[in-house]
Amino acid sequence: MANQPTPPSGSLPQQSAVSAAWNHVSLKPSLPTRGFDNNKGQNLCYRNAALTLFLHTPQFLSWCEKYWGQSTSNLVPDLVHKLYDMIMAYWQCRNGHEQAMESLWTELQSPKYGDLRWQTTLGQQHDTLEMLENIISLLENHTSQPYNGDLIDLMTVALSQCRVCKICKQKDSVPGDRVRYLSADLPDSKKAASIEEAIISGMKSETLSDCKTCSTKQIAHEIQSQILFPSEILVVQVNRYKESGKLKDEIEVQGELVIPDSLLDDSVRGQGKIGYELYAVIFHIGDDSKSGHYTAAVKGPSGQWVMTNDKRVTFTQTLGSKNAACYSAADADFRRNRRDPRGTSDHVAQTTGSAKAEETAFKDCRHQRFQGWYQESNRHSVRESSQAERCHKETLESAKRNPSIGEAAQ
Repeated sequence: MANQPTPPSGSLPQQSAVSAAWNHVSLKPSLPTRGFDNNKGQNLCYRNAALTLFLHTPQFLSWCEKYWGQSTSNLVPDLVHKLYDMIMAYWQCRNGHEQAMESLWTELQSPKYGDLRWQTTLGQQHDTLEMLENIISLLENHTSQPYNGDLIDLMTVALSQCRVCKICKQKDSVPGDRVRYLSADLPDSKKAASIEEAIISGMKSETLSDCKTCSTKQIAHEIQSQILFPSEILVVQVNRYKESGKLKDEIEVQGELVIPDSLLDDSVRGQGKIGYELYAVIFHIGDDSKSGHYTAAVKGPSGQWVMTNDKRVTFTQTLGSKNAACYSAADADFRRNRRDPRGTSDHVAQTTGSAKAEETAFKDCRHQRFQGWYQESNRHSVRESSQAERCHKETLESAKRNPSIGEAAQ
């Protein structure tokens, strides 16, 4: 995966990374952002928020397009098939997105997925992040290579970890892990914390372990996690629940996030800044994650921020730090700030992993795979299911009669 140095503080990239990513999606949205029904008594706001986020993640849409376009129809998993149908219906069919959602919803609950099937009862509330993780787990377990590996690189962060004795400060390496989101804990402070400060706080934990240097058993150790391989899409969960109840502290979430050097593994640090652009926020109103109400703010293909509350959609200019109080119990998604993967005259071919030759070669190879992904998706004719094809034709015919339809998302 290639890395791009982030512009100096106070400056902005010439083109939004999110807007640029939409240019690599073969499907060209002809409709604006829309919401989904939350029938009375069903408590499906968490589902609506989760799927709205997926639908506004252009690199995830590209992944679905690639799988659909490069595989024969009988090799495309049913879940990918339903996701692709929903993507087509949502962005190109005026009246088909609700039906496509219900078809996908039924598929997610299919018994054929065993323990990974989405289990719910009528009226039961769930956590949006829980559903996001469930869908990614299903896709990781029911897709083949190389698509499976591409999805893992896209949606998961590889962490390294070290254990530090709180008495003698001796450090020991411990096995790292791949995670689908970073946890952000609100630090004890009277002022509003930044999202960076919350991530730093959340990347530390404590455990009891034996220390060989101190010759002491079960002594307190601090576990420090650091990023070894950054993901293309970064999900940050702000932890707002403790035994005492929900934390009401404000948190500042800016439009751009640069990962602090202290959170980077030694093999990554010093090889350029790793930056992300905010493109979606999940809001929660209520006292705990199993109750209350979920809404989502997403950045549409035109770069316009949109608030979605089930069926209701409201356009807004920005979601800046002044709205920090609105980010309570939010799962903030940051889109990785990268240059055009196909390369430009000033493209920086710099890797983000270990300086070891074999690891650098691995990451260069992985970047080439992403690069090929975009080149292929742009020139490949994506096949459509019969339902999606009908929706597409319907949209084209409507656009001929009413040219303003094609401008609806601007």
